[in-house]
Amino acid sequence: MKLIIEANCLKGNGEETMYNKKSYAQSEGFIPAGMTAGDYLDQAVALAPNKTAIIFNDRQITYLQLYNLVNQLAESLLNLGIRHGDRVALLLPDGPEFIIASQAILKIGAVKVPLHINFRELELKFALLHSKARAIIMTSNIENFSFVDLIARLRSQFPTLEHVIVKGRTKAEMIPLRQLLAGDDDAKNLVEKYIHDHPVEPDDIAAIVYTSGTTGIPKGIVHTHNTIHRLAYSSNYMREVGDNEVWLGMLPLSSACGVIYVEPCPIISRSTLVLSESYAPEIVLKSIQQCKVTSPVGMPLFFIKILEHPNFFDYDITSVRNIYFCGAVAAKEILVELQNKFKCTLTITYGASEYGHATMTKLTDPLEVIHKISGKPIYGGVEVKIVNNNRRIVSHGEVGEIFVRSFGSALRYWRDPDRTESSFDECGWVRVHDLGFMDEQGNITVVGRTDDIIVRGGASIYPDEIESLLYAHPKVAEASIVGYPDYELGEKTCAFIIPKAGVTKITLEDIVSFLKNKIVGYKIPDKIKIVPSFPVTTSGIVQKYKLRETLTREVNGNIYRVK
Repeated sequence: MKLIIEANCLKGNGEETMYNKKSYAQSEGFIPAGMTAGDYLDQAVALAPNKTAIIFNDRQITYLQLYNLVNQLAESLLNLGIRHGDRVALLLPDGPEFIIASQAILKIGAVKVPLHINFRELELKFALLHSKARAIIMTSNIENFSFVDLIARLRSQFPTLEHVIVKGRTKAEMIPLRQLLAGDDDAKNLVEKYIHDHPVEPDDIAAIVYTSGTTGIPKGIVHTHNTIHRLAYSSNYMREVGDNEVWLGMLPLSSACGVIYVEPCPIISRSTLVLSESYAPEIVLKSIQQCKVTSPVGMPLFFIKILEHPNFFDYDITSVRNIYFCGAVAAKEILVELQNKFKCTLTITYGASEYGHATMTKLTDPLEVIHKISGKPIYGGVEVKIVNNNRRIVSHGEVGEIFVRSFGSALRYWRDPDRTESSFDECGWVRVHDLGFMDEQGNITVVGRTDDIIVRGGASIYPDEIESLLYAHPKVAEASIVGYPDYELGEKTCAFIIPKAGVTKITLEDIVSFLKNKIVGYKIPDKIKIVPSFPVTTSGIVQKYKLRETLTREVNGNIYRVK
């Protein structure tokens, strides 16, 4: 208490602690610790054995069936010699097998290493070597690409990889996944005996999530059972999730959001998760109608495409109570249209793979507030502060770097002490180089990343502000703003644009005309580039550094021209 008085803190509305006139906020409440993935699955099957846990196409799996399949695979992994702390990679598309394999790995105290289904030779080699995985559970192929052929060719380069378990076609010295899921009436007892002798603790490592993020340099982010499940619990609490929830997960189970929210949130609440092989708009609309989905989870772009689908009004979407955004900003016009058409609440979040959601809007927040902010610190005592270059807390409304201290913070980067030291400080604060500001109520607004700021003639430009406006342009499907070198101004701005379907032409004049009365002139892009797609991370976040590299190569040589 003495420290709070000396720090000149105030208690705001019984909800959060804030430094007077300083950009610091802490949420109220406490999230229970001490539960592992296995504990939550045991609880679900004890309380709701016949409840549907997973819906995938025409297949439905109850919690009891899921529990039995998890035990079968857990026993098979033990028989292969997989033990507590061993890393097991997962290279599977979204589907029941991913959840079964993930829960089996976690149940015996092994560590899952989820790999995105879009990974190819370079990314897979790095992750398997860096994690020192002892086994991989994988699909044989995705579309026309054969993972079986790739791993067979590369296998001799992985000294720790002892077992390759495959769903689908196998090759020599590979194990069919179906074989490991074959019935064994004693599997539960054998697994429980192993766990009794080798207890899984909440602070044990549960997952190493590989993400290249927006820097292009792979990172293995280390999360425990506690960090994952306390974050998921907090999310459920804030969104008032009950056991009647029906989720539609439109983010990969292999992504950080999938690991921290899409998989554990339904299990904790003993509710139902709908998965699909594709999240094309019409498939999503069919799933919402057929499964009575209440909580679709995804990035704004997914919902934009759904709104634009010509058959939107042919489907019954009245079951949806809350749309749960992860991973990106959305323009006010999009949020208004979503709320008008779905007639539901919206949840906006800000976070990072290193600490999950740091902030979240409340269900009671009005739309005029939601479209401006990413919410306050999530329930459970999470702290957020905005600091300057000297790491001192700035005043309300002042842009600075976002620092987070949370029960959900990762432990470190796997086998990467230098970057761990740079991002995780001795007081528990984590930085990922995001920029934002805080208002007097403790709401955070994210404006970009430290390496995304464009300084044009001495004036700072934050790309997120312009991008959110461009998403409302009638011809623009997606937009990304980056800087490029300029002899006179230092930097200028370029808008990379993906046109909407059917749009054949977008000009710089179109963009200038659209923005000129919305933002100050120096923020309006100096040029545009029309592209069919953006380079993105496994979570769908645009890798701006690749766009900058492309642009810089084009203008290089003209920067230092003789005047």
